[in-house]
Amino acid sequence: MIDPTPNLDQEAPTDMAAIATGAAVSAAKAEIIEYDWRVPCRFVRAERNRLDAFGRTVATAVSRDLSALLRRELKFQAGPVTQHYGRDLWRPAETPQYGVPLVDKSGRTCGMVGLAPEMAVGWVERLLGSRESGAGGARPLSSLESALLVDIVGAIVKTVSAASKESGGPTVQHVESVSAEKSPLADRNTDEFCRIALAPVATADAKTAIAIILLSSALAPVADPENAKKPAMTPEETRKILLGHIEGASVSATVRLGKAYATMRDLASLEPGDIILLTRTISEPVELIVMGNMVHCGFPVTCEGRYALRVQERRQWPRFVPERGT
Repeated sequence: MIDPTPNLDQEAPTDMAAIATGAAVSAAKAEIIEYDWRVPCRFVRAERNRLDAFGRTVATAVSRDLSALLRRELKFQAGPVTQHYGRDLWRPAETPQYGVPLVDKSGRTCGMVGLAPEMAVGWVERLLGSRESGAGGARPLSSLESALLVDIVGAIVKTVSAASKESGGPTVQHVESVSAEKSPLADRNTDEFCRIALAPVATADAKTAIAIILLSSALAPVADPENAKKPAMTPEETRKILLGHIEGASVSATVRLGKAYATMRDLASLEPGDIILLTRTISEPVELIVMGNMVHCGFPVTCEGRYALRVQERRQWPRFVPERGT
């Protein structure tokens, strides 16, 4: 008689399982990304894509308006929008720049515009009608040079505000002061900001010429326009939503019949048929335990062939406080 069971290679399933496991591990390792706690991650991928699109719109508009102001063709391209804490946006030793603060409608600092010194000085000298020196590095500016640089930043800010308003974001204003030493964001070191870096297209050097920095919260409507259209929730509405999530959470409930005290020798010598006597009598209610806390008392019953609990006493739910060390 022929054996109907095929003669399978017994080693094959093991090998295939090992290969599959190895592939899964390799895939898992490929997806592991080290998280940098020094960088804020407020926006998800889709929101970052919208911010990048906003940055490209700003680059096109700034190129147009600065070309008209400086009477020379300028073209900038925007890199990906990056997220930073305020303390990491001003490092003169690494990236010297002239900084002009930005404020919102209430007059509170909400960002800054940073200009590369070599390009900013060249623009100022061009407006003054002098020959561009091309000197690198920030240098002290005269009052006239500072005023002209503020005018240039004013044109950039006006363009950014127009693009922001069109995308659902806020309008901002610049402060008529220029700093090359102290950060305009010195009082907002722990706040989250987005940085739009504009670099000139025509030059081989891709260094940032203009850095437009705005609070992440200010750009939230640009990143998520649908959410920005929703009216702000009141504290009571927020409380109800949070309470709904808490009430919908699954917890483990245990019915405790009672306790028993025995020695380790007695417990180790238990055999089938032995009886353990509990401290609670049959006339006393049993306890319903949730997360280590007694929340109800009742009596055991049967329902459709299963044990059940008929609640006899309703108790107020306690505040669940984690035990020390957990």
